Amino acid sequence: LGQLTPRGSLSAAEKSTVNAENSDRVAVYALIARKTGASPAAVGRQRAAQIRASAAKGTWIQKSDGSWGRAG
Repeated sequence: LGQLTPRGSLSAAEKSTVNAENSDRVAVYALIARKTGASPAAVGRQRAAQIRASAAKGTWIQKSDGSWGRAG
């Protein structure tokens, strides 16, 4: 959790951008985990919760149970 997940087809350039962003997030979550003593997965879950909480109304979000819905 806490990473980008495409909901449809992407061009090669878009896939590259998503992959680069997710690689950056993995690195940042690992750094935060080392500094806080948490696991990278726990950091990702916390970040995902923050993203959901701040998402604009109508934005597709993945809920903590893995299902998709719109922010509301």
